[in-house]
Amino acid sequence: MVHKLNILFLANAFKNHFTSLEVIKSIKHGVTCLNDTVDFRFIPIADGGDSSLASIKNCLGGKIMNLEVIGPINHKVTTSYLLHNNIAYIELASICGMSKVNKINSYTALYSHTYGLGQVICDTIKYRPKKIIINLGGSISTDGGSGALSALGLEFYDRHNNRVNHGGCYLRDINFLVNDVFLPRIDFVIACDVTNPLLGKHGTAQVFAAQKGASLDDINILELGLKNYAKLLVHEYKIDFTQSPGAGAAGGTGFGLMTALKAEYVSGFDYIADLYNLDALIQESDLVITTEGVVDYQSMNGKATGQIAKLCQKLEKDLYIICAYNHFTDNYEQLGISAIHALCTKSKPIADFNDLAMAGYNLISQYVQSKS
Repeated sequence: MVHKLNILFLANAFKNHFTSLEVIKSIKHGVTCLNDTVDFRFIPIADGGDSSLASIKNCLGGKIMNLEVIGPINHKVTTSYLLHNNIAYIELASICGMSKVNKINSYTALYSHTYGLGQVICDTIKYRPKKIIINLGGSISTDGGSGALSALGLEFYDRHNNRVNHGGCYLRDINFLVNDVFLPRIDFVIACDVTNPLLGKHGTAQVFAAQKGASLDDINILELGLKNYAKLLVHEYKIDFTQSPGAGAAGGTGFGLMTALKAEYVSGFDYIADLYNLDALIQESDLVITTEGVVDYQSMNGKATGQIAKLCQKLEKDLYIICAYNHFTDNYEQLGISAIHALCTKSKPIADFNDLAMAGYNLISQYVQSKS
């Protein structure tokens, strides 16, 4: 009897291309003819960013609740959260993430906000959860979580006693706040892959705002606004999380939720990996394949791809990566990666369903042949 190879497919979302469930559907379509020689296990994986909710639901089950809220630039968006065993799970990316705007530019960098996140938190409260876990990756905003806190009752005013508008560019206008946040006893947890502080050269504006469309001038505006906002919150709550790991997550939303909601920070990837007992699944596999939109050295710093690579290296398992773009030039093998297959080039900037299916088939069939 021929031994079947065990292949573990850890499907991570491709930003602006595929969700993790779309990745799984495509790969399954491409490798159907290999089922006689390979046993597959498909898992949607995440690190607190896009598709985190799908990954958690795949593992735990639960009930999806749909609702309409205000999106990051004041348009209505349809989103959802998950209820399971007195815990509500929220994914910020599905509320005010990069996929919720048509263009990423200076306007979105300055004016995007998290008000919709606060609306979702309010909606979960009517079900009386004991804990709310908020997955923070993939945001388009840099407002320090001020929008979310405003939806919960923390109002911000300028020196003329006018309410300050939502958005990172308005944070510098805040002169005082009125705290009308009244929440039942709930434990808040924020799960994300970002350990950056709120402020400074390693802070959220300096490191992440450019990829959200910010110019150098925009970054300075956002940094000054966050400093002003942080000063007010630290004074109000008598605790300073500005330099805490994760404070810079989701444009500073980590800081806002840590401060006002006493939210506990956890690694988004570690949380989901523990749900699946991922170490054991990798140990049982002959080959691990994962996916990501863009693979670069930032992928190795706390994100799902880097964490999976570390586990595969520790357990001496081959890891293949399928991505839209590969920004590694060499030496990725020493990081625990055996092969990288990129779907896109400058002349082909967008990958489709068939590209992904064919890449999965080619990689797996080559691996099977190498082991036969």
